[in-house]
Amino acid sequence: MVLILAIILVYKDRNNKTEIDHSGKLDSFNLPADSGVCIPCDYLGKNITAKDTLFDSITKSKDGKQKLCCTNKPSFLPKLIGKMIMTEQEKMSDTGNIDDIYNQLKWWRNRPNSIHMNLDLDKLKEKKFVWRTDKDPLGISFQHGIEMNSATNSIVVPGPHRALYFVYVAITFDFGDIESVPIFYHNVTKSHPLLPNTIDTLLMTKYGGSSESKRVYTSFLCGTFQMQENFNLKTEVSSYDYVSTSKYGSYFGMFKL
Repeated sequence: MVLILAIILVYKDRNNKTEIDHSGKLDSFNLPADSGVCIPCDYLGKNITAKDTLFDSITKSKDGKQKLCCTNKPSFLPKLIGKMIMTEQEKMSDTGNIDDIYNQLKWWRNRPNSIHMNLDLDKLKEKKFVWRTDKDPLGISFQHGIEMNSATNSIVVPGPHRALYFVYVAITFDFGDIESVPIFYHNVTKSHPLLPNTIDTLLMTKYGGSSESKRVYTSFLCGTFQMQENFNLKTEVSSYDYVSTSKYGSYFGMFKL
């Protein structure tokens, strides 16, 4: 499962009503014990059902324009997302006691041959992606049996044998108030350090941009690939000027199937 780290929260009560919280800065964050949590998930596409995910149900927002993926009465998810919001707003490094979050996410962190990284926002001004598993006060990012190539900011496929991996990346763009979103692309490529003169192999790509495009948009790419040891995977966009500076808005990861 790919963790969906959203800043806009949609709450679902026992009457199956939904409403979006547009409130300002949070001094604290709590949900009633009988509440569930829904988050936007249009990126999954039209044909995905709840059975295809780890969510309990998939519904629509009040206006019917947005797909919402919901969990029923989660014990730790409201606290986790609340901590994300407070970290985002306050730029906090001390999030208090989060032992329960760590315990609930053991299954996520302890899978063999897996990695999940957040974007180093301080490096965006250099017009490149730098991915990190540290600098995350909530400890969501991790690496377990997979290394990073810090020179190329790439994931290094572990060995010794060819294996099947699920690769995923989300890049959130914030185009502000511009009249028309420029054409942009987002891709994932693989290369091998022993083949420096060959062209990178394109694994996944997405193009977008028009006057009708959403001004805040997350480009999500994912796929399953057979890969050999020491291949390097990286993700790039055509312009880094509009990449969102939301702390949990962009991430890159992979795990062995």
